[in-house]
Amino acid sequence: MKYKTTSPGGYGLLEKYARENRRNATLAEYVLWNHLRGRLKNIIFKRQHVIGDYIADFLALLENLIIEVDDAYHAEQMQLEDDAIRAANLVRLGLPGNTLQ
Repeated sequence: MKYKTTSPGGYGLLEKYARENRRNATLAEYVLWNHLRGRLKNIIFKRQHVIGDYIADFLALLENLIIEVDDAYHAEQMQLEDDAIRAANLVRLGLPGNTLQ
């Protein structure tokens, strides 16, 4: 399966943010990453991966799966609306309509 990553002009900035996110992972992201990479060796996850105009917390390309580790602010109305737009855009890129949150 092929995925569009992002426009060449936007990729550099998003990749910079993704590197920062990898270096400054939340405790929940750190714990999940250690579980995913240590116990699920038959599934390859990418951490803080640029896809579209977004950065996915964890992406398993072959399994067509995104896992997002969300903080409490994702329950706020404005963020819920932004997350719905993001999910719809990821569907257009060929990813599943439902992400784990």
